[in-house]
Amino acid sequence: MAAIYSLYIINKSGGLIFYKDYGSAGRMDTNDSLRVASLWHSMHAISQQLSPVSGCSGIELLQADSFDLHCFQSLTGTKFFVVCEPGTQHMEGLLKFIYELYTDYVLKNPFYEMEMPIRCELFDINLTQAVQKDRNPSSSIWWVVGSPYCASAQDGADSDEDDHQQSRKHGRKELRN
Repeated sequence: MAAIYSLYIINKSGGLIFYKDYGSAGRMDTNDSLRVASLWHSMHAISQQLSPVSGCSGIELLQADSFDLHCFQSLTGTKFFVVCEPGTQHMEGLLKFIYELYTDYVLKNPFYEMEMPIRCELFDINLTQAVQKDRNPSSSIWWVVGSPYCASAQDGADSDEDDHQQSRKHGRKELRN
């Protein structure tokens, strides 16, 4: 069971537009979460400039003794990063799935203003479901851009058909054991 401690979404200017804490111990207050987001944005930008590899997109994984920090940067410069327990697998796939949720429920929302904090109930609901699915894997696996992402299987032929149509709609391949 993967433990995701927190999720951050930072706009291209470095402003924190979304923060969700999933950990039970060591909750951060608002100021601390803003500091972490700002610090990560700065470290990410510096790493792009100092990298000896041309075309480097910045730090994607930061490993520490007590946590791992996985980062995904979209083409628009929005950064999604998750703090999780050390050694957690397939966070890249989860971050890309969260980006997909962001594009589907936040960017397509006519009331959302770019670069502003995210206040979207459908995004929150689907994000919570995605994190819960990641914490409780079952026999079905979603493949998101080549990385396995676990999804819970539903019972019944009707729900299987709905799952198949939903996966075709979102362009995902579904494998069953």
